[in-house]
Amino acid sequence: MSPLAAAQSLVYAYCTGEVTRFSQFASEGGLTSNVVLALLGNGILAFMLNVTSFQTNKLAGALTLSVCGNLKQCLTILLGIVLFNVRVGPENGAGMLVTLLGAAWYSKVELSVKKPASRS
Repeated sequence: MSPLAAAQSLVYAYCTGEVTRFSQFASEGGLTSNVVLALLGNGILAFMLNVTSFQTNKLAGALTLSVCGNLKQCLTILLGIVLFNVRVGPENGAGMLVTLLGAAWYSKVELSVKKPASRS
């Protein structure tokens, strides 16, 4: 699918005039070795992020990643409350509490399922 997406992106870039602007940018000397190195580093980091994301998804599962994503959003809001004195209404607070309790419950169930059977 990636070659098809790359081809589609190149067609869109040509249609919107980005290819022309890029060739002008390069001919004017804007494409220095530092810019090329930054673009290459960005591409390598994006590739590594995708590989680790796929590996994490394979090991943990999609549901676990979804629960962790919701928990991360809740904790980010809690951190904003503490650091920036953000006001939160009772409905928002109840929603965050339900999210935290649900994540804790999910973790407990996951750990009990993965726990090896005790020896007699």
